[in-house]
Amino acid sequence: MAGADRSRRLSEGTVVQGSVRARLLGLPLLRLEATFALMPAAISPSPSPLGAGKGLADAVRCINDGADVLAGVQRNNGH
Repeated sequence: MAGADRSRRLSEGTVVQGSVRARLLGLPLLRLEATFALMPAAISPSPSPLGAGKGLADAVRCINDGADVLAGVQRNNGH
């Protein structure tokens, strides 16, 4: 877990900007631009050494639910 480190100054952080552009046969398909602000943080250890817990179980359940929805859509569309 990370939280704001109040013992450090925000000026010790940085800003990262990036962009991605994708083209196919000269035609633009995708354009992403992002700006991230990285700030000093205080890191605390995870309660579980493997990070496995209720959050992981919820994530697995959501992925499985999404797979079921996708399979249903594909069935209904004749794929």
